[in-house]
Amino acid sequence: MQHRGERTRRWVHILRDSLVLLASIALAALLVSLGVVHALASFLGSWALGGAFIAGIFFSSIITTAPAAAVLIELSQNLPPVLVAAAAALGSALADAGLFVLVRGHFAEDARYLLSLSRHGHTAFLGHARLVHYTVTLIGALCIALPFLPDEAGVAILGLSKLSRPRFFLIAYGLNFAGILALGLAARGFQG
Repeated sequence: MQHRGERTRRWVHILRDSLVLLASIALAALLVSLGVVHALASFLGSWALGGAFIAGIFFSSIITTAPAAAVLIELSQNLPPVLVAAAAALGSALADAGLFVLVRGHFAEDARYLLSLSRHGHTAFLGHARLVHYTVTLIGALCIALPFLPDEAGVAILGLSKLSRPRFFLIAYGLNFAGILALGLAARGFQG
């Protein structure tokens, strides 16, 4: 049973994270409306794919996703979205791979331990059910692929799997590429 103080701390944590996310979105909107993103894309010029790579690194964190997405959208207006997605996905996959190594070492061990503490053994069954395994893996993959879901959650979920680091990197690259490409193509579609 949770104590009242623990529940309060959890809600404060959730509220704080929500406010940080909203501030990130507001910052991205402000940067776009002030023309900073357009100026940055123009400034990058021939280095635009390097800028896409750097924006990709920031695209993998929930806190910096919105500003990074704004930069990637702007770059996709001036460059082929496939090239922008390829460069950005490389940066994002590298950031995700770094997080994967950290998650694999700490979070996965803690989660396995907590799952083993079940009184009735229900969670032990969940670890062996193929349907649950595939469903959880799909949820983790969606968190990485979809721009509005946190990569951190997807990486943490996939960190519980038995994926090797190279296989995770390839999966993260493919998922990020698809998500960033969809974002760039959608932005181009809305532009007319």
